[in-house]
Amino acid sequence: MRYNLAQLARQQRNTRRQSIALREIVMPGVLATDLYRSVYKPVIDTWTAALPRIEAVYARTLAEMVTDSPADVRAEIDGASAAVQRLLLILTPNIRDWALRVERSQRQKWAGAVLSATDVAIDSLMGPEDVRGTLESFIERNVALVRDVSAQAQARISDAVFRGLSERRPARNVAKDLRDAVSLSRKRSLNVASDQLSKISGSLAEERQRQAGIEQVIWRSSRKLHPRKHHAARDGKRYYLETKRAVDGSETVAPGDWVSQPPFCGCRTQAWIDLMGD
Repeated sequence: MRYNLAQLARQQRNTRRQSIALREIVMPGVLATDLYRSVYKPVIDTWTAALPRIEAVYARTLAEMVTDSPADVRAEIDGASAAVQRLLLILTPNIRDWALRVERSQRQKWAGAVLSATDVAIDSLMGPEDVRGTLESFIERNVALVRDVSAQAQARISDAVFRGLSERRPARNVAKDLRDAVSLSRKRSLNVASDQLSKISGSLAEERQRQAGIEQVIWRSSRKLHPRKHHAARDGKRYYLETKRAVDGSETVAPGDWVSQPPFCGCRTQAWIDLMGD
């Protein structure tokens, strides 16, 4: 705990209220789009650009198995993979820049929510260095995800090509399979970018709450069209931030099932301040 927000709020306000619930911190979805465009799309574009060359070598190999060999197709696929590896030298700084943008936006929204609810200004009490560990973990995780997205695209493309050669499939049919493979990677990348925004937002929110000495939070459902039923059932319930146990004693959230932790979970927490404590 860097500062005691409840104590500062009690000193700042002469109020009869017993508690205050700060407004939810909602990050704009455009940030997920920005992550996709600056980090994941260049990988998809690299594989898309390689398809005409792969298709051409496939067609030649299919027509002249003596002149060309499957190794020629493999060389084209490996070349695209190597290009992605070189691209990571550029993409890693892009990931870092994006993470810092999210941190700054989240910090400003948190400070605004605190000021609005308590009249306490906390801008000078926090900075990006306070959450360096979270940011570094996020950066490394996304470098790994970029590699995984590329590896998955490579695996699908390789499977389509070599299965096609084995079955002597027409080049036009294999070309469609290749485009489908890249399309699946594009769809996955968009989902990953959205999920990563939720995850870094959730991690940063919890760190800021801990720094402020927040002991209890209110679970807020994502209100998605198809939410996890047990997550939706938690909407509005209060939990102890440290133990993840419901204040009413009804449950303790299992490890990995907390807000924003499961895949594509968009739930959030709302900080709750006890004004009646010491």
